[in-house]
Parts: sequence; C-alpha cells; structure tokens
Amino acid sequence: MESRCPLSSEHLENMIVGIDIGATWTRVGVVTGMRVERVHRCRTAELSRHAPFAFVGGRAAATQQEPFASTGFPPLARQAPHPPSTAEEFASGLAERVRNLLAEGASASPATSGHDGQTLTAVGVAVPGTIDRASGVVMRAVNLPFLDGFPLADRIAQSLGCPVTLLTDAEATTWGEYMSLDPRPARFVHLRLGTGVACGILIDGAFVPLDEPRATHAPTLIVDRSESARPCACGLRGCLETIASGPALLRLAGFDDPLSDLAMLRQRWLQGDRAARVAIDEAAAAIGVALTALHGRFRFEAVSIGGGVIAHLPELVAPAREAVSPTVGGQRVRTARLGDNAGIVGAAHAAENSISV
Repeated sequence: MESRCPLSSEHLENMIVGIDIGATWTRVGVVTGMRVERVHRCRTAELSRHAPFAFVGGRAAATQQEPFASTGFPPLARQAPHPPSTAEEFASGLAERVRNLLAEGASASPATSGHDGQTLTAVGVAVPGTIDRASGVVMRAVNLPFLDGFPLADRIAQSLGCPVTLLTDAEATTWGEYMSLDPRPARFVHLRLGTGVACGILIDGAFVPLDEPRATHAPTLIVDRSESARPCACGLRGCLETIASGPALLRLAGFDDPLSDLAMLRQRWLQGDRAARVAIDEAAAAIGVALTALHGRFRFEAVSIGGGVIAHLPELVAPAREAVSPTVGGQRVRTARLGDNAGIVGAAHAAENSISV
C-alpha cells in the first residue's frame, strides 16, 4: 500500500527552516526553493550535555560498550542509562540553533533575510529512525536512543512558536533529491550512507514504505545472510549498514583510532592501501546487492546515492554502479546532487506544505 507523504513541490516563499538530524552531525538551514541560504552544523552530541555519547570513528555511540574487537562493530544494544532531561535538552538545543541562525541572518542583512518584520513560518525536522507522523513522536532512533518515544515535534513547536513537521531522514533526503531532478522519474530510489543507512522510495511522487513500520532495517537492506554476517545496531545481522556506513568502512579498513575519519580512509585508498581497498570494494559490492534487490521489488528508473560517506568517498559510486546486476543497468545509478543539503531541503519542503494546505 502506498503511503503518501504530504510534501509539496511549490517554491518556498515563507521563512522556512529545515533541520537534518544525524547520529554524528546535525545541520540547520534556512531554505528558499531548492537553495539553502544559511546553514549551521554542529555535533549532535553537543545539543544535550547529558547525551551519553562517545564519538568513536565518526559514530555517536553509547559510552557503555564491549570492545570493538569482540564483534567488529560497536553494539548499540547495551546503552548507558539516559537521564530524563536528555531528550528535553536536545529539543531545546535544536530550537536554540534555529534562533541563532535567524538572528545571524537578521544582523547580516535585515532587508533580505526575511527576519525583519516577519516571524519564522515553519520548521521541518528529519530524524534518523521511525516516527509517528500524526503525533510527531520519534518511535525509535537506533543511533539516538534517548529520543525513543519522545514528542520531538511538539517540543520544538512550543519553543519556537511555529508549526513543526516531523519526518524521517530517508524521506527528507529522498524528497530533496527528487525535487532537484528535471524531469522527475516515475520510480525513484535514494540511498543515504552516513553514520547509519537509510533508503527512500518514491513512485509517482508518493512515498512507498519498504515494509510495514518496524524497528529494524527492512529485509531488503540485508546484504549478507551468511552465518558470519556482522551484527547490526538495529538488532539484525548482515544489514547494509554493517558494511557501507561510515563507521563500518573505518572498521573494515582497520582504523582503531577514535580520531579516524573517512578522509583518512580515502587518502589511504588513493595511496593503494590494501585494507582500504578491500573495505571500499566490499562496501561497493554490498551496495550493488541492495540496489539489485530494490530494483527487483520496485523497478526504479533512477537511484541516487548520497550522505556523508559519499561526500567523503565519491569514488565509491562508480564501483557500486558496476556491482549492480546487469538487469538493473548501472546507468540508473548516480551520485546525489544536493550533497549534505538534501535533508535540509526535503524537511523544509515538508514543513512548507504543512502550512499551505
């Protein structure tokens, strides 16, 4: 059954802000049309002083964990206790970032910022996880577990005094990329690779869920069904996230230093490092498996691959394109156009539509 998401393709004429929350980074931007006018980026953990994060290899992981060597992937199932204030402080931190962004724009150019004599019209918030759209509640955020069951949209709306639309990061980035295309394909898939992995599907401009609402990754995104498949933070094994996410790539390439990042991995790959090459080749093959499975089910006409992994490793797209089944056709696969701004743009368009209906 198709699940139509209330998103608009109209030009944004109001003061709209899009918030793209990631497990590692959060970006807040003022959006006009397909253009992000101003943007602030901060570590997601900075939004709440009580958030139990320790940044390891670019991943926002809970502080109580088994050593990486025991599983090859940080198990997020064993989380440190989360103080009740964590989610509240997180929402307040987001609202404060929005206010700072608007104040910065007003002081820089009062005549053109849209702030002079106007108020913030709406905010769209993209969350990495599952949500209850009607209530604006985060149902489960695997990499941000303190948000589970929290009415994030309502809290931000109370703080900013404007309507807030909540959607998933997959929906936001997929819609942003879809809106950037001309012509727009009837069947479109967007794959976002970052600290986690998300996937969005649009058929005739309507979102189609991979499966019924669930707390784990969809079976379509399981790329390794062997007995040795790596455990995923969602609770399953062999998910694409365990191979092609940023933290997974770093671990597969043998990076144990907490300060390691994808730029270092790319540098080693360019220098011909074997471990880096094996990690990238394995990730490309896994992406090919996932895209082949998605095409078999949805027969997409075009797919874009984006997110932080692709921003740092754009060379990953070419081998992923080659790894898809010949029946799919590598020409359907391309690098996302909007880069890190896709989630901000998609969230803002969702918010714009919610106030214009």
